[in-house]
Amino acid sequence: AAEQGDADAQRKIGHIHCKGLGVPQDHAKGMEWYLKAAEQGDAPAQCNIAILYSKGDGVAKDRKHAATWYRKAAEQGYAPAQRSLGNIYRYGDGGMSLDYTMAMQWYLKASGQGNAQAYADIGTLHYCGLGVPKDYTAAMEWYLRAAERGTTAQLKLGYMYESGEGTAQDYSSAYRWYCKSAEEGDGSASNNVGMLYHQGLGVRRDLRKAMDWYKKAVEQGNLAARTNINAALKDMFSPVS
Repeated sequence: AAEQGDADAQRKIGHIHCKGLGVPQDHAKGMEWYLKAAEQGDAPAQCNIAILYSKGDGVAKDRKHAATWYRKAAEQGYAPAQRSLGNIYRYGDGGMSLDYTMAMQWYLKASGQGNAQAYADIGTLHYCGLGVPKDYTAAMEWYLRAAERGTTAQLKLGYMYESGEGTAQDYSSAYRWYCKSAEEGDGSASNNVGMLYHQGLGVRRDLRKAMDWYKKAVEQGNLAARTNINAALKDMFSPVS
């Protein structure tokens, strides 16, 4: 089918070569097949070409070429490419001028198709006041949408509930969202769960549980939790006043 010009089959063969599925991994060969599909207007293939250019896999790294291919896919309504094009405008990448308004427009297009990462990106623009007035309540709404789909927004929601930004301060909700984020492997979230147990905020104070969470945070790469382990040890062996 691929040899006969079936774009879907061509893209799948490109994926097989790029991932090394049953064949030696070969990004350059993958690029050849993606190009065949992309020339027929296959948006996912166009997006994959952009990714290869952005990483320099199988081709010389070229952020401008990446931006061009993301735009081709985004203009066809492909949500992952729309979100990536939003990132390009947000960070002024690929030869594009920094433009938060355009970033928001592309994030909104992606979010309209249910792209959870775009929900989180929109939340961050509202949270930081980038291209829109700073609005913690709007940020909270977008982060909630994103977090319900298991994105990095779970950690941000925890912060907002803990600090009372965009919502009433609620340590129990902070605990719940930090735990969800920690389950996804986020060391900062595990550290924060430990701190809530350490201080007895939203949960009953429990230094042993705090210690367990701090250790988990370190295992997940959060080295700052080592300081908290020492503090918890000190508190465990301090006489009760």
